[in-house]
Amino acid sequence: MENKKEKIAAVVVTYNRKELLKECLEALLSQTYPLDSIILIDNASTDGTPEFLKENGYLDNPKIDYVRLLENIGGAGGFYEGVKRGYEKGYDWLWLMDDDAIVQKNTLEELIKAYLTLKKNNEKIGMIGSVAIANNNNLSWVLYCKEKKRVYRNLQDFEEETVEVDFLPFLSVLIERDVIKKIGYPDKKFFIWGDDLEYCYRIIKNQMKIFVTKKGIVRHPLAIGIEISFLKKKVFVKSSSQPPWKDYYDARNYIFIIKKHKLGIGKYFRFGGLIILSLFKRDQKFKRARYYLKGIIDGFFK
Repeated sequence: MENKKEKIAAVVVTYNRKELLKECLEALLSQTYPLDSIILIDNASTDGTPEFLKENGYLDNPKIDYVRLLENIGGAGGFYEGVKRGYEKGYDWLWLMDDDAIVQKNTLEELIKAYLTLKKNNEKIGMIGSVAIANNNNLSWVLYCKEKKRVYRNLQDFEEETVEVDFLPFLSVLIERDVIKKIGYPDKKFFIWGDDLEYCYRIIKNQMKIFVTKKGIVRHPLAIGIEISFLKKKVFVKSSSQPPWKDYYDARNYIFIIKKHKLGIGKYFRFGGLIILSLFKRDQKFKRARYYLKGIIDGFFK
């Protein structure tokens, strides 16, 4: 690692969260394993983000590659543009995250160490990422590994420093150039939600694995969803903090993923059950139900 040759760029997608963005950028600029570039994709923010970046000197930093889009194309569109830009500029690695992801100083270093260890063990690595910790010190996402029948809800569940999982959100994930060459860019048509899940399915379909290391921590302000008990099992549903219009994309995109990757009829029934459970647990039930229904219809008919 002392003879650093490969080039690494972070890809950060932002929209109207300039204060969180500042924390994110400061954390990236302070890494013990220095980045070569930060590709910052601004989804046409309306909160004065460009002026904020200029006033705080970020636009004068040669490491920050700032791209302001003409319209908001969602997180999925932002990651598409960022990964495409990073790939075309020839970076060997891309480190993807949202603007509310606050990494520790040694997060990138720990990700690379974990990667090198896995490589020595001849693992086929498609993606390696951080454990996302919410403000309550629990995992921001519940992680699973179907093959090993493991569920990870907190750091205490990790028996090893680095474990295989079935999915990671785009919250501090490191992807090698060869992987992008093989499976392409994130799908911008998702707008929000599901683009990272679909990307993980592509990785696994290409006989590569997804890993997470508990030493590479990323702080994430809020848990994305909540766990509830159903038939003596714990299931994961979206929280009420998400506005109803987002439920449309949740349904549309997941139905599309099931169809595209031929995940089986059981996935449809399971997802339908999760929607019903979430409506019982969340506010604005009728409004959410309408968005879910429209999303399901559009997901089936692409």
